[in-house]
Amino acid sequence: MANLIALRGDFEAAYLRDLAKKAKSAAQARQLFALAAIYDGATCTEAAMIGGVRILTIRDWVAHFNARGLDGLEGELSSRP
Repeated sequence: MANLIALRGDFEAAYLRDLAKKAKSAAQARQLFALAAIYDGATCTEAAMIGGVRILTIRDWVAHFNARGLDGLEGELSSRP
């Protein structure tokens, strides 16, 4: 059974990918690409492989992102245009 996770509805995968391409660090880019994959229907396992982290880390990222948007993620992503 797939372990799909729901993300907040005010962002889209394409936007997160655009931010990832402009990210200041590899860690920021991995985080954004993993979340974008979830928007596209990826499972926790698939997102963890994309982000280079464990499934529990993906769940933490999702919880922070769902609670605070870009402010909940690594670094200064929320100040990007």
